[in-house]
Amino acid sequence: MHFSLNLRPQVRLWKETLRCMAVGLIFTLSGQFSHSIELVVNDELPQQVISRQELLAIYTMRQRHWPDGTPITVFMLDNSELLKQFCKKRLKIFPHQLRTRWDRLVYSGTGNAPSEVFSEDELIRKIANNRGAIGFISRIEDYDHIKTISVR
Repeated sequence: MHFSLNLRPQVRLWKETLRCMAVGLIFTLSGQFSHSIELVVNDELPQQVISRQELLAIYTMRQRHWPDGTPITVFMLDNSELLKQFCKKRLKIFPHQLRTRWDRLVYSGTGNAPSEVFSEDELIRKIANNRGAIGFISRIEDYDHIKTISVR
């Protein structure tokens, strides 16, 4: 009587398990080393801190004025990885959920989507030139007419 031990299925299973663990580790580490996200506004606004609920209301276009009555102008970077990180980390929603809310406003005629820009430099210029502007960037430097606000 001869017993043949076929280890190929087990080896394949172990290889696949190790591959999945490696991919998971890479994604975990990439999240730790991703860019920071800085929320910026025009420096004429008295706002220093904003709650996550207020931030979500602003980016879903439900809150249209700052507490002092200044109209809010929301600027977004167009289709960027930073937008994905901002949605997940700051708003705690997925980018497609945010886009669905904007589309609903636009198609129902009850509101507008945020103004899209194509670079951080363009976003910085627009925020600096608009008193009620808000946006997010990945780098923070000393900019004229722009300040960061924290999210609590």
